[in-house]
Amino acid sequence: MSRTLLIVLIFQLENVQELFCQRNRFWIQGGKVEVTLVAEENTGHSLEDTYDGFLDLFYAYGRENKINFNRRNLKRKNNFGSTYGSKSIMAKYQAYNIDCNKFQSFLQRIRAWEYRLKFIHVRCDRMSFAICMVFSCPESEFRGLETMIIANNC
Repeated sequence: MSRTLLIVLIFQLENVQELFCQRNRFWIQGGKVEVTLVAEENTGHSLEDTYDGFLDLFYAYGRENKINFNRRNLKRKNNFGSTYGSKSIMAKYQAYNIDCNKFQSFLQRIRAWEYRLKFIHVRCDRMSFAICMVFSCPESEFRGLETMIIANNC
């Protein structure tokens, strides 16, 4: 009798531990992500068309990872218009429930021309990364944009 009770108790403890680990894994992977997107220059598209292209990027990631983005988990924080002495259009988004590693691999697989992207800077809880999306990124411009984004926290 005591042996059976001990086996049942161990089984239940394993289930509780597994549930606890799954909950913690969800919160670790699904944190807040700040994404700054810079559009290519002279695309011939209006400002709102460019912002719609940026949203399409998030929707494509959502379709791939079964995330439904809405006003609560995806917010456009800032519209920069033309910034940094160029004609580039920038926007900053705040998204929730995104696994940063999956998002990084998604960004490395996309075609930049579909979303009119030139530069992407992503800041997660514990990491940040920047990706140049065009064929040739002058290092001075690339580093200048990255420095401006980090320094101004924009």
